[in-house]
Amino acid sequence: MCHSNCNLSNWTKDFLASPHFSQATSRIYSTGLLSFKRWCKVNGVSMPVQQDILLFRAWLLGQYRISTAQTYLATVKLFFSWLGKHHLYQDVAAGVQGIKVNRTVPMRDYLDTRHVRILLNQLSKRAAKTGSLKDLRNYAMILLTLTCGLRVSEVARLDVDDLYWSSGTYCLLVHGKGRDGKSDAINVPENVAMTVFHWLEIQSSFWKNGPMFVSLTHQYRRPSLFTDCKPDSETGAPGIGI
Repeated sequence: MCHSNCNLSNWTKDFLASPHFSQATSRIYSTGLLSFKRWCKVNGVSMPVQQDILLFRAWLLGQYRISTAQTYLATVKLFFSWLGKHHLYQDVAAGVQGIKVNRTVPMRDYLDTRHVRILLNQLSKRAAKTGSLKDLRNYAMILLTLTCGLRVSEVARLDVDDLYWSSGTYCLLVHGKGRDGKSDAINVPENVAMTVFHWLEIQSSFWKNGPMFVSLTHQYRRPSLFTDCKPDSETGAPGIGI
């Protein structure tokens, strides 16, 4: 068991390289451990003890949403558990209580049928009026998202050739949550498919392959899950003005 001159960074790489973790899981764990590493650096912690984990837990609760804090702390606890099992470092997080999320209280409101219709109607009118790439993209993207019940991450991972015709219907190939690749096929209504194809036809002069929906202000790159976007002031639509 290590007691001095420990290099947690090297062990972090070994931990994240576990074949039991998917790429998505590794990315989440990497972010959580990076947060802990930065906290340790700011607070001058080189060899964490249980008191440090408790202080980190309190810091997380004051810094992030409770769901994010829960994930980051769980990652750190799992990391030190792994270190302990491999006799590399004492499991100093073993006695630290995890963060519980109250699942009985909704974190956000839902869109009812009336709200969905209002949103799509406003976006459709705006796209028809302006004809701008941004508005055409937003309408196609949100229409596809709401109609097919897609997660934000699933939309962000869509590529141009993921929408296709098969056995008399339009299908969408989706990289579902917890999947290692695009293995889920979803039926798409014809009117929705036509809206997306209209967007793809217009933007094809800019890019013909790659992401289906991209940032128009950052060199046509795939958006980072739209996490930093703000609601549109005119339509109240989710913030896709990127």
